[in-house]
Amino acid sequence: MRSSGLREVVRVAEAVDRQGKRVGMMKTLDDGTKVQENDNGVKIEIFRDGCRIQTNPDGITIQTNPDGSKVQRNPDGKQIDTKVDGTQIQTNPDGQQIKLRSSSTTWFSCDNICAY
Repeated sequence: MRSSGLREVVRVAEAVDRQGKRVGMMKTLDDGTKVQENDNGVKIEIFRDGCRIQTNPDGITIQTNPDGSKVQRNPDGKQIDTKVDGTQIQTNPDGQQIKLRSSSTTWFSCDNICAY
């Protein structure tokens, strides 16, 4: 996961929703990174390479990569990786993995973890 590190803020603007209502502040940093800090506690960082990291007030982080894949990390140690094709792999704190593969819009479990 990326770290914000020490970078200089070069621009600040209000973040607004589609109706024009203020939802937070958007900062542009000297390396081109944009950081949106919303009034509801959600923080979104958008990096120049297209990577996006959302940190929620409950401690959940969701990293969206330029290729569309995602990594969700939960405070309890659980991680959910979503590949571009929709396949998901949940890794629990004890190392156990649950794999879900998409078939069109239908999801099913596989790999002897849950048999349906």
